[in-house]
Amino acid sequence: MPLEERSKITDDELMFGLLLLNKYWFLKFFWAADLTIPDNRPDLPEEWVGTQRISKEQRLMMLDESDNILFCTGRKLAKTVVIEGSVMQHGIVYTGAAGGEALLVTPGDHHLAPIRRRLDAKKKDTPFFNMMVKSFNKAVGVLEFHTGLIWWMRVEGQRGTGAGMVSLRADYIIGDEMAFGSQIDYDSRQQTKLPGAKQLYAGVPNGVRSSPFYKIDQTNMGNSWSKHKYPSYINPLFQSEKAKQDVIDSHGGENTQMYLTQVLGEWGKEAYSSFPRIPVVGTLPFSYIELTEEVINVSLGNLSTLLALPTSEIKADAWIMGGDLGYSPAPTVLLIFYLKDGLWLEFARIVMRRCNPLNQARVIDHLNMNILPERLSVIMLDGHGWGDSILQTLHNDPVFQMNDDYQTKAMNAGFGGRTEDPRVKLHRSCKTILRRTENGDWICDRCKDIVWKPEDIVNARILTKQFLTGELKDAFAFANVYLDRQEEMAMVA
Repeated sequence: MPLEERSKITDDELMFGLLLLNKYWFLKFFWAADLTIPDNRPDLPEEWVGTQRISKEQRLMMLDESDNILFCTGRKLAKTVVIEGSVMQHGIVYTGAAGGEALLVTPGDHHLAPIRRRLDAKKKDTPFFNMMVKSFNKAVGVLEFHTGLIWWMRVEGQRGTGAGMVSLRADYIIGDEMAFGSQIDYDSRQQTKLPGAKQLYAGVPNGVRSSPFYKIDQTNMGNSWSKHKYPSYINPLFQSEKAKQDVIDSHGGENTQMYLTQVLGEWGKEAYSSFPRIPVVGTLPFSYIELTEEVINVSLGNLSTLLALPTSEIKADAWIMGGDLGYSPAPTVLLIFYLKDGLWLEFARIVMRRCNPLNQARVIDHLNMNILPERLSVIMLDGHGWGDSILQTLHNDPVFQMNDDYQTKAMNAGFGGRTEDPRVKLHRSCKTILRRTENGDWICDRCKDIVWKPEDIVNARILTKQFLTGELKDAFAFANVYLDRQEEMAMVA
């Protein structure tokens, strides 16, 4: 029996088929609005407005067909457009057996929810997508296509047990915001991944260097991965000098951790100290973060990204916070310590410059409620001057009152008061600092006389902050002498 002659396809059908198979053209057509320069950008060339401008680096990201792909970049590069387009394209062109599975994963539901919402809106606004999608259960996170493919949308969860990653047979795995991913969930996904499956992991560095995302980017673990590492400035939207300066200003300058990670797409500085005279152990995790009012304001809906700390590495008996509160030129400095094997170890230092009291209280509350593995046992703050308004906000704001018992937990360190300094002696009558001679006599240079009576010699009273700072410096600079002196004073007492 002769073979039936195959009917010819039209040019339009051929073009449409190529459009569906080529991710670059797929995105340009179905995500045209997202890739078009808006008309409210007078800082960009006039001929750009209303046209699609896609940089060479963005095209490379869209056209990469490698089995394992890593997007480790700054923000605002259309990574999410590529992710959403990949989900839709894979479901539409799938040719495998019915019941095929793919996995879209994020560390938390707050990462996944916007993607689900945008995919649903794109399906409803695009008749072709609406025709190809069989059902979309957003509550469960199941997107099923008439081609037989099912996309499962799951989150790792705060503690990362791996439970949500198993029981699937995925031929494609896409992960977003993977800088916050856990090793346990990554390992579980390797059991879910079918032989020959494709993987796309996207995210922005956050300074935490224990995640699989970091290891894929920076270690031999990523040798088989195709890596795309670009700053935000490859996006044509940021090509003008005004746009670049706005980015710098909104991230607190070019030297902040936020700028290095979120804009340049670099891993930033995980551990360094503002006080190099104080010894630190290089093997212990230590993080430093600098914040400004602008940086906090643009991140109010995503403080977990702004305040990401490598807490998974720490097994502690307790956590405490100390804070020297300020505004400008003296900033607020928060110190976080954890107790391990009887020692208090500094874990993080957070500097806030020119930040209003409410935002500073928000940072303290978010660290306590969402970042640290256990709630703080004590929050000791410098509550005088500018610090009083921050302390009062924690104590009296209804939102913070519902979160934790800050009226008891957040305490005033009393730095605004004065403390007796036994190292400095005054003449009671004229309040002049006394000078001691080699033979042990106390001399008042103002009265030009020897002070004989013990009741005429009193301790100086200095600012508590000044006294404690001096004690701390002495303790670190002359540790053995300082401890011997404290022991002698305790014996005399």
